[in-house]
Amino acid sequence: MSKQFIIAISREYGSGGHQIGEYIAHELGIKMYDRSIIKEIAKEMHMDPKELMEFDERPKNVITTRRVKGHSNSMEDILNEKQDEWIRRKADSGESFVIVGRRGEEILRGRPGLINIFVTGDIGYKVRRIMADRHISKEEAESELIRIDRIRRAYHNRFSEWKWGDSRHYDIIVNSAKLGADATARMMLDYVRARIARLESKD
Repeated sequence: MSKQFIIAISREYGSGGHQIGEYIAHELGIKMYDRSIIKEIAKEMHMDPKELMEFDERPKNVITTRRVKGHSNSMEDILNEKQDEWIRRKADSGESFVIVGRRGEEILRGRPGLINIFVTGDIGYKVRRIMADRHISKEEAESELIRIDRIRRAYHNRFSEWKWGDSRHYDIIVNSAKLGADATARMMLDYVRARIARLESKD
């Protein structure tokens, strides 16, 4: 594969989007970036990664935020800008990779090798996955699903030109509940490989 390709995966909590990203990255022999980006940014800012994690994929507090001469005092804004810069630099390097979350589909929009995937799922399926993964009750899982998706939606919509999950801005949207995360991952790998082959054939 001579050309660069980037797979940007957005996902609802509990849908298995992260697992799907890991599978695709492993099978293609490329790296996957997710919250690990925060560690890299923390190094650049000479900060403890734990200090930045609490602001990850979160919208700013509009009550306490101030912007002076284009600079914000909001850590959410600052982290978002640093993260956008990091992702663009990684893409500019020519490396092929998978990125999960972080609004990768928007930050890298217009790049020839970009493949956008949104992973959704039936509520019951997502709740069962969260229960098994977190070892929590059904009620707790339902609460976490609502809470985390609300945060992700607010973050995305705050910094993006379109709404989170809007089908017009993704190449493919898949409901992982219909086949399960493993089979969905294999299906998405087939789709990605077909897209890569099409990209390569344009030489």
